Amino acid sequence: TFTLLLITLLILSCQKKEERLRTDRTSGLVRELLTKLDSADFYAARKEAEIDACKNQIGRGRDYRENFYILYEVGDKYANFIIDSSLVYFERAAQVATEANDDRLRILAEIRLSTMLTIGGFYMSSFNVINSIPREKLQGSLVERYYNAWTKLYREVYTSSYEPDSLKWAYHDKYITYRDTLLSVADRNGEYYLRNMERKAAQAGNLAEARQYNAIRVANITDHKSYAYATCLYDRFVISQHYENNLTGHDVDDLLQAAIIELEYCNRDIHSMLCVIDLLNEIEEVKDAKKVSDYYYNSLLRFGSRKRLLECGLQSMSRISYC
Repeated sequence: TFTLLLITLLILSCQKKEERLRTDRTSGLVRELLTKLDSADFYAARKEAEIDACKNQIGRGRDYRENFYILYEVGDKYANFIIDSSLVYFERAAQVATEANDDRLRILAEIRLSTMLTIGGFYMSSFNVINSIPREKLQGSLVERYYNAWTKLYREVYTSSYEPDSLKWAYHDKYITYRDTLLSVADRNGEYYLRNMERKAAQAGNLAEARQYNAIRVANITDHKSYAYATCLYDRFVISQHYENNLTGHDVDDLLQAAIIELEYCNRDIHSMLCVIDLLNEIEEVKDAKKVSDYYYNSLLRFGSRKRLLECGLQSMSRISYC
């Protein structure tokens, strides 16, 4: 009798949890995501067409500055699509600026190159690039871009699954130092400041404050189909899942909406999709979870980040954080 009662309670608990993870919109968003997965090749072809249109302008600029920004734009369009190609074009942009003795543009390209090397898991190369930039030559927006690159590098290293535990706290301390320096120089209305303050508040347990920063970020975005908006939705989901440990159906909807936007944007450095897989499995939509999983891993292979590939089998929702 006790065993039967226990089983009954577990079943009721699971049912309540599944109900709690749904709203009136949830099923529709799941269907929309799965439908758009069938059109993934279309979104990839559209992205490639955009990139090709930019590449056709290479060398046609009126001066070195225009040629620089064309190469930079190509690198930027590849950034979430094919990491190796992104690295190639940021390197070419830096070379154009170097040949023209334009320190500002060279540093701009090198900072971007460093962040892409970080995402790719090439930590030492990223360190060498960013460390070679003389701080006395930093002016204007380059200052916060520079400290953001350092912050991103040490955040990625600190949270890496394959870095030795004995070094992680040293990397964590470096991350905190550079993050706080970034916060001291960043525009207080800008994304670097707002997102890092949101992370800092969440890590400190000040979750209401973290949500306030997220709300400001959302209010600053007019295009609710943009990648920036998807990032805000994902970060809001992380606050609920990782820090509050209290997911609701509205949080699941945020996650699904972020995944849909990332799919349309053809972002292959996808954080939200892994969470979607876990959630679909949790609510026993196993077949749908398999479909999303196949897309997720194929995207990682095409993106080409060794860090993402090495960790894709180790990540789980319990390890998601802002760190």
